[in-house]
Amino acid sequence: MHSSLQVALDIQNKHLGKILEENFLRSAGITLAHKNNISEPNLFFIDDGPDAGDVLGKIGSLHQKHPQASIFVISSNPSPDHIVEVMKAGASEFFMHPVNPEKIREAMNRVRLKLVEGGQKTIGRAFAFIGSKGGLGTTVLAVNTAVAMAAARGAQKTALVDLSLQSGDSSVLLDLVPKTTMADVVHNFSRFDPAFLAGVMEPSDVGVDLLAAPPSPEESAEVTGEQVARVLQACRRLYPLTAVDCPAMTLDERTMEALRGAQMVLVVTDLSVPAVRNAARLLKQLRRHEIPRVEVVVNRFVKGQSGTLEEVEKTLERRVFWLFPNDYETTIAATNRGTPLLKYDPRSPLARSIVEFAQKLQDASAFPNYRGVKGLLGKAI
Repeated sequence: MHSSLQVALDIQNKHLGKILEENFLRSAGITLAHKNNISEPNLFFIDDGPDAGDVLGKIGSLHQKHPQASIFVISSNPSPDHIVEVMKAGASEFFMHPVNPEKIREAMNRVRLKLVEGGQKTIGRAFAFIGSKGGLGTTVLAVNTAVAMAAARGAQKTALVDLSLQSGDSSVLLDLVPKTTMADVVHNFSRFDPAFLAGVMEPSDVGVDLLAAPPSPEESAEVTGEQVARVLQACRRLYPLTAVDCPAMTLDERTMEALRGAQMVLVVTDLSVPAVRNAARLLKQLRRHEIPRVEVVVNRFVKGQSGTLEEVEKTLERRVFWLFPNDYETTIAATNRGTPLLKYDPRSPLARSIVEFAQKLQDASAFPNYRGVKGLLGKAI
């Protein structure tokens, strides 16, 4: 998936070049081809002014060399015959000078959307992770599940949305310093669409595109439930799978929109009394809000706790969906390195469990009885 629209300019009019740069080319998700040695731009801007030379020849040549690229022509010649000639030569869009910024922005978004969709309109699935209290490793599970899903799908990337808006750590676990975040969605929401989202997702080297939490608490407070809902809708259009890291025990408007937009909500707990008690309360609230598909997963499970597990399941009035083994030291080491666990130590017990868990999320028939841990005789717990 293209995370940036790669733009090349052939503009003789310096005033027009300045207008284009100030209004469009400094935006998030735009890369200037000549500054980044890009040989295959996605979009060409051509100046059809008095000093432009053989514009029709230029358009035809570009169209032959870059048949997949879009060509935008900006002209001061309003003749209908000239417009027809320009379009026949291979131009994608024709704009009169002086330009209308909104019309150019809309056309650029159409190009970006065509690129990110790759000819297909994905209707993907979203999985929301929410902890029954802080410190349970919910973010570790959300991030590494996204990594495992991306690895399983080869060239197809996975989205990760960090909704722990006050103190999101997903970028740290992916070793990223995001250039764009949810704050860019807030500040540009009037023109938000899947194409815009593609431009603000931060790519990683493990196949996960991240929409990071805003950099400051003040900007976090500006995020609305409507914006969260639109973000998840756009993610499902662009990505086959999306993981959402929600703040622990927080059911505000923003989190509720994420849970409503998810195909499965995963309540994370351990077997401690405070966490289980909170999990029971959280499940009750989710039932009240009619969230349809909710499962409980236990982190840091230790073999021999099966008796305790049975008691917990009675308290929660449901069977636990998955048991993640306790692998605290490896997890802390990976976190301190800023490396996803699946990349740091793919053979560790927790990494292997997360890979299997991701498979089960994508295929409900996978591991019908097994849920991450086996007993002493190899029987699924």
